[in-house]
Amino acid sequence: MEQIKASMRQVGFCDPIGVWTNAEGKSEVVEGHGRLMAALELGLQSVPVIHLDGLSDEQRRFYALVHNKLTMNTGWDFDKLNSEIDSLADIDMCEFGFEDGFDAIQDLLEDDFVSLKEEADAEFYNITFTFPAETKRAVKAWLDDVGKEQAVAMIVKAAQAWG
Repeated sequence: MEQIKASMRQVGFCDPIGVWTNAEGKSEVVEGHGRLMAALELGLQSVPVIHLDGLSDEQRRFYALVHNKLTMNTGWDFDKLNSEIDSLADIDMCEFGFEDGFDAIQDLLEDDFVSLKEEADAEFYNITFTFPAETKRAVKAWLDDVGKEQAVAMIVKAAQAWG
């Protein structure tokens, strides 16, 4: 909740809450519960909403379930991500849950194990690796220097030679 409030203090309320009119004629939050709670804690009197009344009940329930899941399934363009990170030097990212500052590469690699996320019929898939903390600077420097495409090519070549 604190991170959502910090984000709102930094840039305002930029992501409307999805609402739907239920059978009793009352507005019901479909998605954005956390943003609404943060707005209430900040004392905001109104927030932007998007009305989802055009959805059927089944579509509304579907949307409520997949809204956040789809965001988590999205991949990263590491070149663009690094460029964005470099341009955010004046913003204290600790407020947003990045304890030691904003290091997206490390934040993406903090799982306990390698995780594989596959999508049916996808041309590509995502894998997340975990590295020892003491190698953070070296791994990040190598990734920055080699680039995503070359790093992927090296891993694929090694895996094909192994397999």
